[in-house]
Amino acid sequence: PDGLAVAQGVASGAARPFAFRSMQLRDGPNGDLGNLVFLRQGGANGQALVMKNTQQGQGHGHFDRLNWLFYDNGQAVIRDYGAARFLNVEAKNGGGYLDENDSWAMQTVAHNTLVVGEKSQFGGDWRVGEDRPTTPRFFHAGEGLQIASARLDKGYDGVVLTRTLAMVEHPDLALPVVIDLFRATGATPADYDLPLHFNGHIISAFAAEHSVRERRVLGDAAGYEHLWVDAVAPASSETRSLTWLLNGRFYTYRFAASAPISALLVESGANDPSFNLRREPALIQRMRGQADASFFSVLEPHGAYDGTAETVSGAASRIRDIGRARSNGAEVIVLTLASGKILALGVADDLAENAAHAVTFNGQTYAWTGPYARLDR
Repeated sequence: PDGLAVAQGVASGAARPFAFRSMQLRDGPNGDLGNLVFLRQGGANGQALVMKNTQQGQGHGHFDRLNWLFYDNGQAVIRDYGAARFLNVEAKNGGGYLDENDSWAMQTVAHNTLVVGEKSQFGGDWRVGEDRPTTPRFFHAGEGLQIASARLDKGYDGVVLTRTLAMVEHPDLALPVVIDLFRATGATPADYDLPLHFNGHIISAFAAEHSVRERRVLGDAAGYEHLWVDAVAPASSETRSLTWLLNGRFYTYRFAASAPISALLVESGANDPSFNLRREPALIQRMRGQADASFFSVLEPHGAYDGTAETVSGAASRIRDIGRARSNGAEVIVLTLASGKILALGVADDLAENAAHAVTFNGQTYAWTGPYARLDR
C-alpha cells in the first residue's frame, strides 16, 4: 500500500525535490537510543557530514559507534566499507554475504572511529552492543557553525569515548571545513588506533618509511589481518597532513593528538585469497600507553583540477596549522589560516548552558559560556 501511494503521488505530479537540510534522526521506538546526525551545506552536490551515534540495529549494525562519513562534490570522500557482499552476483559466493563480512566489514577498524586495544567495540558481540546505546550530547545547525557531539561509555571496559564533529564556514576558506575532536578517557593506560578511510589519489603525504620490498600485515584479528601496511611515520607530537585528489577537488587532512602518535598508511585486501575485498586506502593514527587521549583534526576541501583543460587552481591548503589545548574540563581547537586569521572552536565536558569555560593556547585565552562556542580572532 505504501509503494502504491508513492507511485500514485509521482504519477499525479505531487513529488517535490528533497530538501537537503541538516537534521538529527532519533533512534529507537521511543527516540532514546542515540541518533543519526546529518550536517549539510550547499544542496545536493554540496557538503554532507554523517555522524553515526545509533544503537546496534538488532543484529544489522556494525561495531562503528561515533563513526563519521563525509560527502562533497557528489562523491564519498570519507567513506564506510559497508557490507562485504556482491548482492545477487551469483558468480561471487552465490550473491550472498562473504566470510569477510564478519572478519572485516563488521569490525571497528573498518570504520572511522576509535579502536581500543586492537579490538572491536563490545567485544564484537552485537547482543552486548544492542543493550548499550550511544548518548547524544548536543546538536546545533546554525549559520557558519554546525556541530554535533555524542558519548559512548560502554563500548570498551573502563574507557569513555566522546566525539564532537563540526562543519565550519569562514570567508577566507573556499568551502566549509570539518573539525573533529575525539576524546578517550580511560581508567588505565591503553593503546588507541583512529582510522580514516579516505577516497582519492594521494597528492602529498607526511614523511614516512615506506614498505618497498615487502608488505607486512598490520595484525592477526579483529579486522587487522586484512590490512596491508604501506608506510609508517614514527611517533611524534608534530602536526601532520595528508592531501588527496578526488573528482577534480583536493582534500587536505591535518591531524595531531594530545600525546605522540605514529601515522600508518594502510590498504585493505590482506589475507583475502578469493579477492573478496575492495582495495581501499586508510590512514591510522596510533597512540600507545595512554589512559586519556584527544585526537584532533581538520578536513579541508579546496581547489580544482580540470583534466580536459589541464588546469589546476587552489591546490595549496588555506589552513597553515591546527593546535589544541585543554584545561578545567574544556578544550579549544585552533586553526591558523594562511591569511593569518584564527578560527577556534571551544568544546566543554559540562553541557550546562550557563557554565563558563576558559582555555589558554599560545598565550591567548579563549573564554565562552555553554557546551561549545566558535571563537574567531
